[in-house]
Amino acid sequence: MAFSQVQKEVWETVQSFNQAWAVDGDFDKLAGFFHENVIAITPTDRGRLEGCDVCVTAWRTFAQSVETKYWNEISPEVVLYHDDTLAIVTYYYDISYKKRGESVDITGRDLFTLIKENGHWLIIANQFSPFPKK
Repeated sequence: MAFSQVQKEVWETVQSFNQAWAVDGDFDKLAGFFHENVIAITPTDRGRLEGCDVCVTAWRTFAQSVETKYWNEISPEVVLYHDDTLAIVTYYYDISYKKRGESVDITGRDLFTLIKENGHWLIIANQFSPFPKK
């Protein structure tokens, strides 16, 4: 499926976010991707993460606790709503990292909701999880 120009903008925002935390370790950029009232559901946190600062801290803490070897986004879909100001993004991912000397390889799925405010796409919700075991 070919993306429209707006869908490309949204997808590039998600890719830039992932590049910042997973590849570059540029955690100072993360706050620029999250809406101040963002909510995230992660596979390792029992409760939801609420707010930009909390989410930045969570992504930073994870990324600094591992040595990422590989990150790949697969089969992205971007669906636009509300006159192209709201977007739902889904894709699959592969990540490989070392934690405490142990290699970890995970495949999973990611779901983002973004809103366009003041000409910028901001993440307002995220939920991700590894694929269920068979």
